[in-house]
Amino acid sequence: MKISKLKKGDIVLITWIDSIAKGGWYSEREIEDFIECDKDCYTAGYFYRTINQFIILYMNTYGDEIGNLTIIPKTAIINIKLLKRSK
Repeated sequence: MKISKLKKGDIVLITWIDSIAKGGWYSEREIEDFIECDKDCYTAGYFYRTINQFIILYMNTYGDEIGNLTIIPKTAIINIKLLKRSK
């Protein structure tokens, strides 16, 4: 689904790639094994809006307030699935 089609309050599932950091010393083989691991992240929540190169989701509502934000860079997004359209 295209981000431009989303409305505030739509419930979405976003598949995205997270950054990886690992301290220590490694051989080239260990680095390649580490990179080849499946590192996809999945976040479900309410769509809030996009700002610049980010998409913003929230997890909770209380009256007019929203809470527990997740901000994901658009370049890290693999897929967006609409789970439920807002009313």
